[in-house]
Amino acid sequence: MKTKYVAGFMFDSSFSQVALIRKNKPAWQKGLLNGIGGKIELDEDALTAMTREFHEETGYWTEDGIWLHFAILSGPQFSVDFFVTNGD
Repeated sequence: MKTKYVAGFMFDSSFSQVALIRKNKPAWQKGLLNGIGGKIELDEDALTAMTREFHEETGYWTEDGIWLHFAILSGPQFSVDFFVTNGD
């Protein structure tokens, strides 16, 4: 069974800055920048997971409807749904 993840990118209103996180784990990603996200729980869809993960990582609540799904990256053991939005 694949592990499913989400990753989101929130740009400011001028699209000149983007919110990213500096990874602490896994060890091979420590110190690297990444989109904001995480694992999709069993009882949720990708959009709900994106909203929840963004809040958990940033403390900022967003509405599900502001996230635009734009890509899926998939391998034998994982899939990542990517989202984008803008906000201040």
